[in-house]
Amino acid sequence: MSEYEFNKEENEDFEMLTQRLLLVAITTGLTGITGLIAVIIAFDPYLLVSSLAVIVFAIFFYLPIDNFKRIITTEGSDIKELVRGFFELRAGWNVSIGILSLLAVIAFIKMLINVF
Repeated sequence: MSEYEFNKEENEDFEMLTQRLLLVAITTGLTGITGLIAVIIAFDPYLLVSSLAVIVFAIFFYLPIDNFKRIITTEGSDIKELVRGFFELRAGWNVSIGILSLLAVIAFIKMLINVF
C-alpha cells in the first residue's frame, strides 16, 4: 500500500498552518517572557507560575511545526508526519488544559484567601 501524498494546494495549507503556529508560538513566548520580567519587578508567585505556563504553551505550539514542514518538503511520509504533528498538538492541548485548570484552582484559592 502506497502512502498518500498531499498535492500542491494541500501543501500550501500546511505551509500556512506552519506559519501561523510559528507566529502563535513566538507571540505566546514573548508574552511569557514579558510576564517573567514583570515578576522580577514585582514578585508575585501567581504571575511567576502563569508566565512559566505561557512559555510552556509556546513550546507546545512550536513542537509540531517540524512535522508539518516535513509534509511540505519530503515525499513518502505525509500521513505519518501528519499523525505525529497531530499527536504533538493533542499532547500540548492536554498539558495546556491541565495547567489552566491548576491556575484556575490557584486563582480561586488566592481569591478566597483575600476575601477572608
